[in-house]
Amino acid sequence: MQNRFTLALIAALTGSILIGYVDSRPGWDDTGITFGLLFMLALATMFLAGSKPLTIGVFAAIAVPAFNIFRSGSFESFAAFIPALAGSYLGNFLYKQFKRNDQERKTD
Repeated sequence: MQNRFTLALIAALTGSILIGYVDSRPGWDDTGITFGLLFMLALATMFLAGSKPLTIGVFAAIAVPAFNIFRSGSFESFAAFIPALAGSYLGNFLYKQFKRNDQERKTD
């Protein structure tokens, strides 16, 4: 289980860096796509991790504000934590539901 969590953290951070890099480019001005990608990244990595949704959500979003703060000094991109945390907590809920359904199927 620990290896899955570590792999999920690496995937979340790598995805966050890629999304943050694209989001910080001068020609990129599509917040909806950025938020959607952060939501899906956090949801997917939470399925891989299986626990600790707060940590996954933070790792999935941290690079977006970091890139924007270093590039322009703008702190408004801290809103990136909203879809990432929402995605990770939804992923945690769905993971538990699938795990519970799988255990019920095994006992039947």
